[in-house]
Amino acid sequence: MAARICPQCNARITGTQVAAHSDGMECPTCHTILEVANGSRYIATTLGLIAAVCVYRFERGITAQGSGLFGWLLPIVYAYFTLSVISPLALMSVADLQKAPPAPQPIASADGGGHDAGHH
Repeated sequence: MAARICPQCNARITGTQVAAHSDGMECPTCHTILEVANGSRYIATTLGLIAAVCVYRFERGITAQGSGLFGWLLPIVYAYFTLSVISPLALMSVADLQKAPPAPQPIASADGGGHDAGHH
């Protein structure tokens, strides 16, 4: 299926809406509750991790030459920021939408809320 298309009415969903509300967004046309499919999440996370590892290895090679007191920390920080940017961008471009399962309803208690009359 095409990326960011509502399976109900074939309306296109914006990438920013997909990135911001991946667990439950509403289609602007038919108002169906949608979520991002797991396969799209896996692809976006894998791309983000690959980019983070590449940045970490590149930066580790640079800071090893002239590392200061916190030279070991910079590759980790840069890798984290890379993961934080690449994963949502990848999700915005490859997101396959599906109908969200219905939300579970709370179970009503038969005993009136669990309060005993004698304990007030």
